[in-house]
Amino acid sequence: MFPTGWLVVKSGPGRGAAFALSQGVSQIGRGTDQTVALDFGDMAISRQNHASIAYDGATHRFHIGHGGKSNLVRLNGRPLLSTEELREGDEIQIGETTLVLKVLCTPAFNWSSTEAGGDGHDVAIA
Repeated sequence: MFPTGWLVVKSGPGRGAAFALSQGVSQIGRGTDQTVALDFGDMAISRQNHASIAYDGATHRFHIGHGGKSNLVRLNGRPLLSTEELREGDEIQIGETTLVLKVLCTPAFNWSSTEAGGDGHDVAIA
């Protein structure tokens, strides 16, 4: 899949690590099966689905939701209690780890194949 953006570990264990996001839902947790596997020693992060980020290929926007775990997720310093839209530079804090969103795809630029003659979905070429 083509990248739609990246999550970069800004501070905490794993500082400097980057994770590509693609269309659909990306789960964040410590487990190796997570799209964003934050297994750098921060035990305050749940193994599975501590939070999720979704890129909507129809609107070309990002959203974040809490995974329902007991530890808080903070978005720009505020507790995340429901699904919210994410924007370029937004900071997500999970445990002692702070992530920053770097956006590539927006309504102005995206991998839609309207330019390539496809169906308008952000998909990779197999």
